[in-house]
Amino acid sequence: MARRVFLSFSSKDKHVAHSVLKQLREAGAEVTGAERIAERAEIKLQIADAMRQSDEVIAIVSKNSAQSAWQNFEIGAALALGKKVTPILVGAGIKKLSPVLRSLRAIDLADFREYILSQSKRFQD
Repeated sequence: MARRVFLSFSSKDKHVAHSVLKQLREAGAEVTGAERIAERAEIKLQIADAMRQSDEVIAIVSKNSAQSAWQNFEIGAALALGKKVTPILVGAGIKKLSPVLRSLRAIDLADFREYILSQSKRFQD
């Protein structure tokens, strides 16, 4: 069974998210994210449900997402659910991250391809 990944990102980073999404799918992962969830009153419940069904949350962290209440909610929900959270840094230095994000193993976008290759078997299992 394919590894299920929830992709968290700012709408201003759609171009980066598309590239990350493509690489994850090529590696065999099943990817979902908030952009596929219908916008209505229970969106937070739907996001939490999608995360419960995910094995990992990959968060694209950039200057665009730094102040995003939605991404903070998604990361907080993932951690509360005990999910592995992997921040992907896009022009954001480690020192600018929140203490919570600094405590996680972050990957620079330039190294994401290498991360995918090293984890490809895990994404396909």
